[in-house]
Amino acid sequence: MRYQRAVVVQYDRREDLLLDLQYNLDEYLKSCRVGEPVALQEGAFLYRVVATPTVHGDVERFARKVIWSGRKGGKFLYPVQRVQADVLTSPA
Repeated sequence: MRYQRAVVVQYDRREDLLLDLQYNLDEYLKSCRVGEPVALQEGAFLYRVVATPTVHGDVERFARKVIWSGRKGGKFLYPVQRVQADVLTSPA
């Protein structure tokens, strides 16, 4: 749930978030969306959720740009960068 809250674009977010997860959830979910799933790995994974400047507090612009027209182009998700990964296990 923390991952989902962190990656969905919000009209008032201005700063990047650091997200500490126990699995490589970002890579796993991205690969599933394109139809080429990778293995879910346990470990210590640190991600940066980049708060791209989209609307900066303007609710009407947010609704128009992200909610109304952005859903077709995936503009409702922030970019995520992996900062660090320490894999504990690699399932067979």
